[in-house]
Parts: sequence; C-alpha cells; structure tokens
Amino acid sequence: MKGMVKVMLICLALVFGATVSKAAFLDDFTNALTNGKPTFEMRWSFEVSDLNDDADRSKAVGFNVRTRLGYRTAKLYDIFSAYIQLHNVTNITENFSWTGGGDASYDVIADPDGSRVHQAYLDISCPDGRGVFRIGKQEILFDDVRLIGNIDWRQNGQSFDAAKLNLKLIENVNFDAVYVSRVNDILLEHSDLRGYWFHLAYTGFENHKVSLFAYLNDFEDADYRDSATYGVRAFGKVPFQENVALRYDLTIAYQTDFADDGDAKSYRTVGSETLKEHGAMLFNISVATDWKLDLPYIQMGSIGFGYQMIEGADGSDKPFDTLFSTAHKWNGWADQFLATNGGALYLGLEDYWIEASVKFLGMSFKAVYHYFDTETSVDGLYNGYNDEYGQELDLLLVKSFNKNIKGLIKAAFFDAENDAEENGVPVEDEVVFWTRLMIKF
Repeated sequence: MKGMVKVMLICLALVFGATVSKAAFLDDFTNALTNGKPTFEMRWSFEVSDLNDDADRSKAVGFNVRTRLGYRTAKLYDIFSAYIQLHNVTNITENFSWTGGGDASYDVIADPDGSRVHQAYLDISCPDGRGVFRIGKQEILFDDVRLIGNIDWRQNGQSFDAAKLNLKLIENVNFDAVYVSRVNDILLEHSDLRGYWFHLAYTGFENHKVSLFAYLNDFEDADYRDSATYGVRAFGKVPFQENVALRYDLTIAYQTDFADDGDAKSYRTVGSETLKEHGAMLFNISVATDWKLDLPYIQMGSIGFGYQMIEGADGSDKPFDTLFSTAHKWNGWADQFLATNGGALYLGLEDYWIEASVKFLGMSFKAVYHYFDTETSVDGLYNGYNDEYGQELDLLLVKSFNKNIKGLIKAAFFDAENDAEENGVPVEDEVVFWTRLMIKF
C-alpha cells in the first residue's frame, strides 16, 4: 500500500507543478469539492435462520439497518476526482451468532454491527476518456462476481485496498489491471495479501461478450490459499423473434499454484490425504429463454437451467477456491456451500438448477430449484462419501416503489440428504427468510 501512496503523491505533485498559481489552484480545488454529489443508502433487513444442526441452537432472528453516506467530488482539471463512503450497521435485534462474535446459543446471521470507511479512493482519468486509474479502498466486481465481488447481500459487504487501472486499449477492448494489498470482509475484519488481477473484455460482437482473466494471489497469513486462477467467460443473447431471446453464460476456470504455495506451511491434511498443490477446475453453464408478454398484468417471463461444477480434493490436489466471490448468488441462498470461498469444500460440488421468473403488476417473482451432488470423495473423510448433498428451493419477490425505494421478500429451503448427515458431511436442513426495504439516492 506504500507504493500506492507514493503514486498518489506524485500525481498530486504534478497537478501543483502544472498550476499557474496557488490561488487559482485553490479556487479550482474548492469548486471540485463544493460541486460534488452526495450519495445515501439505507437498507433495513429482517432475517430469520433456522438450522437443524447437532448443536440444536435456537433459530437466529436479526433486525438491523445498514446506512452508507458518501460524497463524490466534481472533476479537477477534468482529470482528478475522489469518493468517500462511510458505512454503519446497527443491530436492533441481535439474537444470532457469527464467526468470532454474537450469541453462540443462536444460529448464524453474518451481520456484526459496527462502522468503517467502506470506500475512499482517488480517480485519475485520461483526458481522452480512454482510461481511469483508481487508488484506495474500493469495491471491485468482475464479470458475474463468481470469483471477485463485493458480497453486497450481506449488510457489511466487501471492499479492497487496491490500485486499479482500467484502459480502453482499442475499440471494444477493455483491460483491467489491479494490485490488491488488503481485503475488508463482511465480518468487519481484514486480511493482507499481494494480489495481481488481470481482466480483458471484448464487446465487439453484437449482444455477446467474451472475457479472459488471471487472478494471482499471495496471502500474508493463509499460504494454503496462494493460487493462480486462469479462465474465460462468454455470455450473451440470441434473439429469435421480436419478443423472444435465448440467453447463455459459460465460464471455465483452472487453478494452479502460485507464490509460496507448495511449502510445508501451505499443506493441509484431510482424511488420509495431504493436500499440497492447487490443480482444480470450475465449470459453469446456464441457458435461459426470455419472453416479452403482451398480457394485461404480466410484462415478462423467463425459464432457464444450469449446471456448475467445482472440483474438490483429488489426491494431493486442493479443492477449487472461489476466491472473493459473492457466493450467496450461486449455490443456493441458504449458503450451505460457502466453503468454496477458501478452498475447503473437500468433496467438491455439482449444482444442477432450474429457474423461472415473471414480472407482473410492477413486481418481479423468481423461483429456483437446486439439486446438489458431490463431485468427488476423499479417503478417510466422511467414510469416503460420494453421493448427493441435498436439494433446495429458493423464492424471491421484489417490488420497486419508485427509482429510489425498493422492497423484497426472500426465502430459502434446504433439505439435506439423510445419508450425508449420517456420514458427518457438513450439510443440515435449513430454512432462511428475509424481508428488506432499500432506500438509495
């Protein structure tokens, strides 16, 4: 992070050196500050989580509010601008636990209360609009947030201390290069690393986009996770008729060793296996059909299906680590498989799903059914279990009252396979319910 500060100071010094007079600079600087735009977000959340675990804890009940106040300056010399966002979560009802806190007699809701600076960065823009260099605390989202995201579903969210360069290399080609020094997580904690992330996107095909990525991570205190992840994503839509289109989304990623990984301190013994190297894949594909419907109360409908495979441990190879993903979006809203973030889902995962959605009376309704299977088995772990985890039904209803206010009701019902529970596989029956009201300006 010291290198980032040096770059920022050099850039500011260049501004001073190019300024004809200090008085003129102060006038311009004052105008940039006073002509900026404030931002405001408030999100009220009520959540109930009932996990049927062996500890027989009481169901978790949480009611809290997230408030974010921000201010974005106007541009100085059409080059410099800055943004700061202050964040607070206040728990009104706190009958729940989380990793490292809360009341351990209750089930988990991962929303500790507290305050922090969520974002604070400086933007340096190219005068021709072909690029932006951003340095400081910031959210970073790549593609469908399957590997890098802000975990915005949780009340605290995730941000990164980073330097990020975005360039439009040529027409329809965008390139991002990021150096990350710290991850600020959803538990109001942080971890240090040296992350080198690269993302290249091509948008020259009408209705289609292709991206290539490489995420190289050297963790400060978690050598087990040191890894290099390379992949490609292609997604888009194919119109069939005026009111019908086919959507598709395909991602393939491979993970191998990087930095200190391979030293004894990065080994982990699981069952009778010693996991030493990274050598796993992620594969994701989904297809959906969208209709625009000319009906009195129904405006749009969609039905689709998908498959995701996350490789588990194989001999001395570690499971695939989904890095800093917004995992809640993917393998069921009951969050039974968050261990993919961290590379600790040793049996891997095969997730088959079908989903349907409809827009009616100004509301959006979505239903998703998941069938979860293991991808592999590990000698000496869970009696060599290699069968299904269970199934889940997810339901969501969203209502936008206007452009600034939105509400939702959401539920997840996870049914664990009896054989999995009997063999000690870490899945349990669970029901989770949310209702939220979001205000944003």
